[in-house]
Amino acid sequence: LWKYDINTNEWTWMQGNPWTTMWNPVQPNYGTYQTPSPTNTPGNRWETSASWTDANGNLWLFGGEGHDSTIWPIPAYYNDMWKYDVGLNQWVWMNGPNHPNDSGYYGIKGVASPSNRPPSRSTYAKWKDQSGNFYLFAGTGGVFSGGGYNDVWKYDVSLNNWIWMSGDSTVMSNGSYSAECVTLPSNIPRSDFENRSTCFDPLDNAYIF
Repeated sequence: LWKYDINTNEWTWMQGNPWTTMWNPVQPNYGTYQTPSPTNTPGNRWETSASWTDANGNLWLFGGEGHDSTIWPIPAYYNDMWKYDVGLNQWVWMNGPNHPNDSGYYGIKGVASPSNRPPSRSTYAKWKDQSGNFYLFAGTGGVFSGGGYNDVWKYDVSLNNWIWMSGDSTVMSNGSYSAECVTLPSNIPRSDFENRSTCFDPLDNAYIF
């Protein structure tokens, strides 16, 4: 983890192992749930596009791909949520299981629950609403899920809970399309993989291409 100081035009190495490689990966060290520690680390991660910054400037990171010692060298998919506390310069395991390739739990659509969690995946479409809640859409869990997703999840930062908002709870969905520019409850985009092109309007509506 690096910090770029705009005023000095200099980089600072803040966290992580500089000698790690794909063939010599650092495994996650979760520590104690929701407790910061200098030894906590998400380990090697890639395809971790689902990241947000909270109101206090802390970095939040969800899922992505890494390596797990029990299934090496097959890539592992995660659905854990991490917070990097900028003031402490420490990672905190905030949500999700401490193991890869988890099937998740959808619960009831639109209802928050401590049991809810998106299935393990790499996610690329993400945004934040004006209340500071985090959102993600779709992504892929690779060979462990059988393909891609088309679900929307909301992470309530104040409750530390996930909410399944929209989409299917299955993979490789063809979605449901009405006529163009017609809003219907049954409309759902098809499953997407590396859909990074995401923006939103002043009303917090998300647009994905």
